[in-house]
Amino acid sequence: MARTWMVKASGALTALMTLHVVVQCLTGCGGTPCGDGTIEREGECVAADDFLKCGVGFRANGSQCEPLPDWVGLYCGDNTEYKDGKCMGKGGIATCDRSCGSPNGNKICVSGRVFSGLKLFSHGATAVNPVAKSANAVVEIYDPFEFSTTPNPTPIGTGEIYNDLGCFLVKTVTVPFNSVLLFFVADGMTGTKTFVRVGFTETATFNQNMENIDIPAFTAEDTNAWGQDLMTKGSVIFFYRKKGTMLPIEGVTPTMENQEPPWTSGSVFFFDADPGASPYFNTNTKVTTTAGLVAAREIPFTSYGGKKSGCTIEELTFQSVVGNIFIAPFNCECN
Repeated sequence: MARTWMVKASGALTALMTLHVVVQCLTGCGGTPCGDGTIEREGECVAADDFLKCGVGFRANGSQCEPLPDWVGLYCGDNTEYKDGKCMGKGGIATCDRSCGSPNGNKICVSGRVFSGLKLFSHGATAVNPVAKSANAVVEIYDPFEFSTTPNPTPIGTGEIYNDLGCFLVKTVTVPFNSVLLFFVADGMTGTKTFVRVGFTETATFNQNMENIDIPAFTAEDTNAWGQDLMTKGSVIFFYRKKGTMLPIEGVTPTMENQEPPWTSGSVFFFDADPGASPYFNTNTKVTTTAGLVAAREIPFTSYGGKKSGCTIEELTFQSVVGNIFIAPFNCECN
């Protein structure tokens, strides 16, 4: 089933984006199996801590840092557990202290936390700072179609960050016909000019609240540091993740119409294992690093996906838009 929506460009320019799922079935199993505390790098198993540099109280688990068992309560709070890269209350209840009510058809509640920068995707919430209440930031949710076709679009939901854990709650959001929600973290009415609007999409489910989601926030310092004119020329950041989580997938080759780079149009930049630190991009790879992130600049309207042996990766159709950066999560199911 196709989901069609528009993405707003600078000035009068708009671009049609059609989001649909086309499953690519790839066979075989690749990679080198590695034990606990190690990670595969160039066909060998090496100590994960050598690459992640986890802090005191944390340990390496695959490509992410996670709190040690004795530290879960200190880091996440009382009566919590750490699962799939997130702090969760036991039984799956969010650790934030404001909860959603019952959904009602296409009216749902959205809750979660806001964290700073791309490192949220590569290293998980334990490795990045939440955006605190003092930042006076708000989470804005838009219907992507209305966002692009209305000169001054109105959010379909907003929620302030209400504590220093980066927690937010949007009590009522009317899910658009395409089920896609477009998120921005923006400056609040009393905030300073801190955040730049980098769009992030997630797909909602009818009559089901969207809870415990992680939303990235970016400053001009972040986007300027990447260089490559990603914002001015227009880019989409592909985020290959384990389906249902924020865990990145390493070793994915991005595709345009099932073709590997270099493409006839557009430029591709692979984020390094730590996308939060210079040099940001790895010029010696043609597949995703442990960050699971690829920046595609000036790309045309067509279908995009990914290839990795043993994985099924969804396919999305979109294009880049001058003056904008959007983050497109690709759900992956791997053996």
